[in-house]
Amino acid sequence: MTTLLRPSLKACQISSPVGPLTLRISEVGLAAIDFSPSPDPQLRSPEAPLECLVSERLSAYFGGEPVDFEGIPLDLSQGTPFQQAVWNALRTIPFGEVRSYAWVSQLVNCPKGVRAVGQANRRNPIPIIVPCHRVITKSRALGGYMGDSATGQSIKAALLEREGLVLKEGRVHP
Repeated sequence: MTTLLRPSLKACQISSPVGPLTLRISEVGLAAIDFSPSPDPQLRSPEAPLECLVSERLSAYFGGEPVDFEGIPLDLSQGTPFQQAVWNALRTIPFGEVRSYAWVSQLVNCPKGVRAVGQANRRNPIPIIVPCHRVITKSRALGGYMGDSATGQSIKAALLEREGLVLKEGRVHP
């Protein structure tokens, strides 16, 4: 989930229990959250009001609070209309709950588009706030995250567990 730095984007970095996160802010709003593999010494700490707001809400989220990310302006303009519809649908999934890829495909009026929903999730530029980690398979398996890497799977599991969900053998249990 790495986003190319557009010239108009400002970037800052925060620490989190799942590793450093790079926030990328456009003139419209939060444009990306990148899971950075290691701290980049050239990135600064949050300074601008939006950067500080996002940082505070993410800190509360990682502290286990059911955070409401409403009110944070998002810049989803880099997505196609379908991707934007999926990303907006994801924002309706409540903290501590999961939905299936099929559920999302129904919500965006594309009942046979389960794979397309998966691809839109994969391209989500603003993970956590646009909670693609809350989408699992019909069989309650985690499904993919961050390109199906082992690191991605462990981050998805950690995010779901932070929200109080129980995972056993790679599946979310009721």
